[in-house]
Amino acid sequence: MVEAIKEYLVERVESQFSDSVYLILGQRGVLKKEAINTLLEKYTKELELGTKLKPHTFRHTFCTRLMEVS
Repeated sequence: MVEAIKEYLVERVESQFSDSVYLILGQRGVLKKEAINTLLEKYTKELELGTKLKPHTFRHTFCTRLMEVS
């Protein structure tokens, strides 16, 4: 994941929003809640995951994993 983020940051340098404090940006800057939900829905269908992904799923998973390594 770290390598993917590093590659993304190299590409993002060309963006007009490259100095943003936010990690992931869209073509118009900070991604809004609706845009993130739309992306997650799109990739859920493409990957045929069979379950809906939501931002909360990632927060929950991150916290659960963090507690497991503590």
